[in-house]
Amino acid sequence: MMMDSKFTNLVQSLVICRFGKLVGQLIFAKRRGNEPDLKIVNEAREELEKVLDVYEKLLEGKDYLTGEFSLADLLHIPLTNYAIKAGENDLWSKRPNVSRWWKNISERESWKNVLNEYTLA
Repeated sequence: MMMDSKFTNLVQSLVICRFGKLVGQLIFAKRRGNEPDLKIVNEAREELEKVLDVYEKLLEGKDYLTGEFSLADLLHIPLTNYAIKAGENDLWSKRPNVSRWWKNISERESWKNVLNEYTLA
């Protein structure tokens, strides 16, 4: 449980920030009528590449980041969904373990219910 708590804190403080930068430019800047700042997009992609490389190793032999589905996984779903809708799927698809993990978490019935209930980007 301690591992889960520490990992969740790490996800909240570091990883979500990087996802937010990418999605902020690719989705929300456009919603405000602005063009995405490609410098920020590229920086965020580089940062996410490093994070997802770590996840690729971490997910070897596991379905979820901490072994069982937890808040650490759940925190990724909305922003990853936005990033993929914005055309950034290659970040996940080129890493087999990360791709499998994304499939596992994004195909959960609870997430499908959210997508059916709400319009996201």
